Amino acid sequence: MPKAKENTIWSPLSDALEQARELNRQARRFARDTADEVVNRSEEALKVARKRSERTLRLVRENIETAQKRIETQTDQLGLGKLPEMARKQLSDLEEQLRQGVERAAKALQIATDRDLEALRRKLTALEKRVNELSRESAAA
Repeated sequence: MPKAKENTIWSPLSDALEQARELNRQARRFARDTADEVVNRSEEALKVARKRSERTLRLVRENIETAQKRIETQTDQLGLGKLPEMARKQLSDLEEQLRQGVERAAKALQIATDRDLEALRRKLTALEKRVNELSRESAAA
């Protein structure tokens, strides 16, 4: 069989393989870009939430410290020495509630967690392996 005729017979298959390779490259690039964007958005949203919660917590602490000072002066006069301990306990309870609130807010905003990103990476790796296997099988055929 002449070489030119052989080239025309295999041309559609070669074109299809090249198109599959290009689509594979595009899919990989898209998946990487998407994963990077999700990570960046998640990190930024967590930073903002963390800053807000830190500011709120700092204000709460300042208010409680001010209240404790006032209470101490009044307790010295009234003999209520257990009040500062109660305020400290309430502060620790408030801190715990604030942490839980930030976690709920992150979930409500559908911010991806490390676990979600790791699952996406595993799926992407499996997809890349499968595409490579298909490419090898097509090349072998």
